[in-house]
Amino acid sequence: MDLYLMQKIISHPYESDSEVLVRRVDENNIRHTLQDMDKKGKRHFIAHLSKDMTFKLLQEALKVGMIDPDHHFVLANLDLYTIDLENFRYNYVNLTGFSLIDYDASYLEEVRRDVKKYEDKNNINIMKEGTIETQTALVYDAFQVLAKALSNADIGTIMNLSSLSCDKNDAWEYGGSLYNYLNSANVRDHY
Repeated sequence: MDLYLMQKIISHPYESDSEVLVRRVDENNIRHTLQDMDKKGKRHFIAHLSKDMTFKLLQEALKVGMIDPDHHFVLANLDLYTIDLENFRYNYVNLTGFSLIDYDASYLEEVRRDVKKYEDKNNINIMKEGTIETQTALVYDAFQVLAKALSNADIGTIMNLSSLSCDKNDAWEYGGSLYNYLNSANVRDHY
């Protein structure tokens, strides 16, 4: 978990009888950490872990009997929906997750097709089991916004791609215009 997020959680104005415990887990101590928290009577957990470690956390919680209605896990991994949660579904555990992807959206199938074409053309694997991870979706959306902004600005064909240095204060002549179009681009019309 990055320090900024941890600071926000710890400094939140909790009730006076609330307690926040922070633990760093890895594959070697995850079960022990869960058992320790359970012995201390802790029932509410926030986990900010990689997708693989989130799955491992749930597996270990199931093994130690913490996947039940008395425990609540807030899982901050934005790719939670790509994890197979079938083994945890019927134990009435309280799992809360978040997603930036509206996987019921009609345009998602078009995105999958575009990513699949790119995978086939470049002989790489981006989608795992047909699911689009958040990072891939964000990159895809960023390119859509850029393409829409360039199209709206009508500067794509006349751009002078001169070299600019990050160390100097020189500005690209179309930078301000492109910035405005980026901020006003609406790609939903495209889908």
